[in-house]
Amino acid sequence: SLIGKKVGLVFGYYYYGVSELAQAGKLTRDDASSEDHHFRKLLARRIDVAIISRSNYDYVMKTKPEWVVQFHVSKIPHDQIARRILLPLHLSKLQTDLNKLIDEMQHDSAWQQQMKIYRAN
Repeated sequence: SLIGKKVGLVFGYYYYGVSELAQAGKLTRDDASSEDHHFRKLLARRIDVAIISRSNYDYVMKTKPEWVVQFHVSKIPHDQIARRILLPLHLSKLQTDLNKLIDEMQHDSAWQQQMKIYRAN
């Protein structure tokens, strides 16, 4: 659906599938130094679409609630990003306990409630 579109992306970032379409000339890549620039570019119709992180979108909509009605957000995310926790070598023994805690968080009702609060704020 991005073929033939002018797509707002962040300079220097790789976007799975999209970067390849841009290199093949099937879409126009419009780079900015940060995702924040793309909101105004979309409003000014200087780009057709932008790939923006959900957390950034949520933050901007909280600070500019009048913009909520100005944008359509795809129900399907462009990509899933795996986050990694880095530990210094001298603390590497904590990795087992940390991995266990992370696995348990998915099923912890208190954690799930906290995540709902985070998303709502």
